[in-house]
Amino acid sequence: MTKCPQVRRVLVVENDPDRLAVLRRRFRSARLTVATGYSDAIKALRACRFDVVLLDHDLGGSRNGCDVAFWMRRLPVARRPVRVLVHSSSVRGALAIATTLKWVGVRVEVRHYEQPYEPGRKPFV
Repeated sequence: MTKCPQVRRVLVVENDPDRLAVLRRRFRSARLTVATGYSDAIKALRACRFDVVLLDHDLGGSRNGCDVAFWMRRLPVARRPVRVLVHSSSVRGALAIATTLKWVGVRVEVRHYEQPYEPGRKPFV
């Protein structure tokens, strides 16, 4: 008997509609939850555990991806995401997120892309 691959729960924290469209296409086979800012991300992380979190640094408000990362650090180990992919044009911000999460044992990968974002180009993931 062949096992079916398990569908992953993916949280996308992104406020840019163009990048969000690319990520939706890339992860169309996953159980996708979208958060467009800090508050939405925290609500989603409180509600369930995600296998993967795609986290942008620049969220367009007073809070950013680092704030989401600091909040995730307080989650019990069993509730933390297995993997976090940080995608951002801010190298400094992305590295700050990675450092914050690696400190508590979350597997983190950083994808940097240049501005302006080009929808036809595959800049990350």
